[in-house]
Amino acid sequence: VDMPEHEIKLLSYLIAEGHTKHIVSFSNIDSKIVADFDKALKDFDPSLSLIEDKVGCHRISDTNWKTNVLEHDLSRTDKGYFLKGAKNIIEKRRIRKLIERGDLFGKLSIEKFISNNLMGLRKDQMALFLNRLFSCDGSVYKSSNYWQISYSSSSERLIRQVQSLLLRFEILSKLRKKRVKCNGKIFDTFELVLNSIN
Repeated sequence: VDMPEHEIKLLSYLIAEGHTKHIVSFSNIDSKIVADFDKALKDFDPSLSLIEDKVGCHRISDTNWKTNVLEHDLSRTDKGYFLKGAKNIIEKRRIRKLIERGDLFGKLSIEKFISNNLMGLRKDQMALFLNRLFSCDGSVYKSSNYWQISYSSSSERLIRQVQSLLLRFEILSKLRKKRVKCNGKIFDTFELVLNSIN
């Protein structure tokens, strides 16, 4: 599978820290990462812009977008009334189409996974995908007398896919389950701790 570099970056960032429902947003406070996301967004569609609603929370916007109705639902009852709840078919925005191609639309963090298209990327493109994924959810920390690299996610399916992809680069990893506290609540999460085969 071959994909444009900017699409790979956008999907990787949105898997890591994206909100992919009707309002598409990206959450990160690292200025370099946000700038890289913004550039990929512009390369994908110059009409899109990144608006910071609050510190670290950025919404994708297209002020020039005009709703285009592709098909009207003219279903009626036997008395001629329009059916309640009938919906027109509206043209989808380009970013929505990309998110749907990546099987990301409407997914919560715990539900996210890597689509078949992304799983089939060439090795050099997969390196780019994993690089951006790790730039958001990866960690480097000291354990005892040595440094470790890890990757964390609340989605078990996603983290097992990442573990599989790392093997393409001859990188072994150990999967472990963790409990983390966020905003006073306890959540289950998963962590990969990396080790090289060589």
